[in-house]
Amino acid sequence: MRKFKDLSIFIIKRFYLLLIPALIFLVIVLSFGSRNTLKSEYQTFINNINEMKEDIDKDSFGKDIVINDELIKETRIIAFKFKDKYKLMSGRELESVSDAEATYYYERINNTGHDAQNLTYNSYHYFIEKFNEKGLNPTSYYENLLGPIMVFIIIFSIIITSLEQSMPIYDFTRMLPWKKREDLAMKVVFTFLLSLFVYVVNIIFVTFALKSSAFGSILDYTSLINQIVRDILILLGTSIITTSLGFIAGNFLGHIGLGFMIFTGTHLINFNIATFLSIFSLRIYADIDMKYNDFIRGLDRFPATVLSLSNLRQDNINSILAFLLVSLIVFAIAYFTSKKFIAERSGYMIIYKPIAMVCKFFGVLTLANMATSITLSVFMEVHPIVGIILFAICLLFSYKFFDIIFKIKLKF
Repeated sequence: MRKFKDLSIFIIKRFYLLLIPALIFLVIVLSFGSRNTLKSEYQTFINNINEMKEDIDKDSFGKDIVINDELIKETRIIAFKFKDKYKLMSGRELESVSDAEATYYYERINNTGHDAQNLTYNSYHYFIEKFNEKGLNPTSYYENLLGPIMVFIIIFSIIITSLEQSMPIYDFTRMLPWKKREDLAMKVVFTFLLSLFVYVVNIIFVTFALKSSAFGSILDYTSLINQIVRDILILLGTSIITTSLGFIAGNFLGHIGLGFMIFTGTHLINFNIATFLSIFSLRIYADIDMKYNDFIRGLDRFPATVLSLSNLRQDNINSILAFLLVSLIVFAIAYFTSKKFIAERSGYMIIYKPIAMVCKFFGVLTLANMATSITLSVFMEVHPIVGIILFAICLLFSYKFFDIIFKIKLKF
């Protein structure tokens, strides 16, 4: 506990000039963003219900409307009549029909000139979906907090881990009275507590914004606890994975590269396989990509997220648990490799050589495939032999590039 306290004081003293303005900026941006969103949704909602009422009843609710349960019930009746009059479907209903039926629906709407009515109804329906038996579910407004805070945490974890290794102060940090593994664990905890603090502060401001808005009298917070728990688990996973990657990487470029590989997961493997085979036939590329996407869509959310963190869903607890599992695996790798930490390799892309070889392999292959794909897209049709020769040339240049990058010791 004493070591964690000393580390926290050390980090705060070093970065308080960065942390304080960043925290103030986040609070201002997110709170003002929430207020603007609420005002925009209120105006859009008023416009939608007035358009539908004028169409059905040749009347309107007016501009300044008090939103309450009675009004919502009345708008539901009007929306039902409006939907029946123009034979409209909501976005959720369209998701449950076949592609052919959805295509026919959009063609009919376009041919009858009812695009505006379809837009009005769907805009209204998007908002009304947030209501339950008790009132307006405000969780969507809190969901908007998570993304910016995660970005803040990612940047901060890079600064206190991989970027620190490239700075002159790093030699001093090696003399601090704790081991590398202790340093990893304590920085994970510090990063998580910081993210939690930022999240709680912004929740307070958003709650005030909601209570003082036009929707303040119809809010139902029964689902908010579940949302907060899910968000906290995501912040925990983000803190673990981003901080751990900083102990595997030797500089911030390696940190970013590792993060990209972990985030894309099997998507990166599929990209390389499909892109290489596109040299022989674009149909092969399309078939492989389609089968892969069908395979991912057919999986439950847990395995889909394990295979690629890009499949993470904030509203799905199984997806979040999968994210936590991946973050713990990355932490275990960082913890293991920290035992074999070699100070002389700090500043290189990846500290641990076996991991560096794997990252270099994927980096070379991905860059070569990207360069080949971009070059081939210029031509209408190329013989496979020409494509293979071009890929070989791109592979050579890609190898040389990453060979140089992985040999550079980045120090400021």
